[in-house]
Amino acid sequence: MLLDYISLEKVSGQSDLDAVVVSVVPRLRPVVLAAGTTALGIVPLLQDVF
Repeated sequence: MLLDYISLEKVSGQSDLDAVVVSVVPRLRPVVLAAGTTALGIVPLLQDVF
């Protein structure tokens, strides 16, 4: 999905760096939220280990 979006941005006339930046910014929020919820979900399990 990300590579396709980068390709579309390149075709529209963006430089390589600009195409990557424009493509990554909308995908960054969901990735960070997924990583954050995973980390927070593991926190209660850590109490059982010790």
